[in-house]
Amino acid sequence: MQEQLIDFGFLREISGNDPEYMFEVIRIFLDSTPEGVKRLGEMIATGDSWDAVSKQAHSLKSSVSVIKIRGVYDHLAEIENITRQKQEINEDTKDKITQLFNTIVTTFAEAEPVLVEEMKKNKPVGE
Repeated sequence: MQEQLIDFGFLREISGNDPEYMFEVIRIFLDSTPEGVKRLGEMIATGDSWDAVSKQAHSLKSSVSVIKIRGVYDHLAEIENITRQKQEINEDTKDKITQLFNTIVTTFAEAEPVLVEEMKKNKPVGE
């Protein structure tokens, strides 16, 4: 059985099921996370600073620890761990990082419309 795409359980728990709180958290997530993922992809593509890649992956993990999108946290953690080791990144390792990133992008693309719909369901009156 496949894990659900998005687990809103933790968000519901910390919000006390407050729709306005959930709306705000999802809105902030959607306003910042796509840009952060894009920046991570650019950093991976250039390969200029693996330390910066590690820091960006770590930063994104914070967001996806609240809004749990299937596998994304684990893939970010793996990218962070690989790039944090401060060793030379060879082509095989770079390919592994790129594969992890591509999976993140694909999963996030599936999750984005679901997040937008969930945000709309929790939209405060007058917003």
